[in-house]
Amino acid sequence: MYTEPTLAPSRVLTMVGQDGGVPDNSFRLQCIASDLCKEVTEAMEDGYSLHDDDLQVMAMNINRGKKNSWVTRFKQKNRIGSRRTTKFVSKRNFIDDARIKKEAADFVEGIKQEMKTRPLNQIYNADQSGFLKELHSKRSLTPIGQKTVVRIVQSPASLTHSYTVMPLVFADGTMGDYLFVVLQEPKGQIIQCIFTPSTSSSDLLILLDSWMSFRDKAAINSSLPPGKILHTRQIPAGATGICQPLDTYAFKNYSDFVAFQRDNIPKLISLSFRILRSDQFKPMIQYAWHAAGYLDSPPNSRFKTPVEYCFPRSIYSKPCHSTGCKSMSFIQCPLCDNSDCFKCYVVDYHTC
Repeated sequence: MYTEPTLAPSRVLTMVGQDGGVPDNSFRLQCIASDLCKEVTEAMEDGYSLHDDDLQVMAMNINRGKKNSWVTRFKQKNRIGSRRTTKFVSKRNFIDDARIKKEAADFVEGIKQEMKTRPLNQIYNADQSGFLKELHSKRSLTPIGQKTVVRIVQSPASLTHSYTVMPLVFADGTMGDYLFVVLQEPKGQIIQCIFTPSTSSSDLLILLDSWMSFRDKAAINSSLPPGKILHTRQIPAGATGICQPLDTYAFKNYSDFVAFQRDNIPKLISLSFRILRSDQFKPMIQYAWHAAGYLDSPPNSRFKTPVEYCFPRSIYSKPCHSTGCKSMSFIQCPLCDNSDCFKCYVVDYHTC
């Protein structure tokens, strides 16, 4: 909670009205509002968390005895509201925010200059992201008054353990042919297929964050096949949320999509990866590069996300496309446009 030093009583006594006499209540409130607005602005700029009680204390320190109703009117007039804190950072990072944004902007501008001399299918981004092995809701309907709520999961350990994926996304909207996956092994290993996508070009450019393994250029270059040249560009530390395509948009859609499917992990990853590599979602990946600042214009056409395309509301009223199956559909495949039930698509591993 923000704590402001107590003001001396002389602060109130020295206030005078516009005519030099004793100030009326209206003039007092104007002075209090002006001073409070300055102090609130300074506190927010310094990174302090503020709540209604803090405004009350700050207002009382300026002129004691004012009520909550005045604080409410003050917030409404100055468009100040209470919101959940979405991110916590250290004081050092908070102070360095302007520097990080400038470094991100300079990095993006440098890459855009390089993109003028290379086709978009030679420029790509790689990053890791972790996902819980089993997704679950933390709430459930129960009889009123029940204190202990127990629900069944496939494995309690899967609620706290995660798997990690690392895809390659190209600036032209395509994805790499392979996906690097770490399930639960204690050590991951960079294998040759990760940084060498199946492209005819021998001269490639990749954007990587500042993770320690990504800074090991010797290890990365040792995984390249003969004849391949890979130029690595390190995204400034702290700027991945600003200028890394996978972070700005792509990973969000992956996590939204896998939330609709729950089966054994390798099968889930394989099916999801095949779907996301569909030409249907090229504009979505291009938009991620646009959102990160590398492409000036967004995709020409309005695109659907994987969730919007594969799980439309109408899908559950359609019969399964598979011959002899009488179940209702669960998903629409973006590769063949057919609708299949959960068993035919996931359990039997749909291929098209």
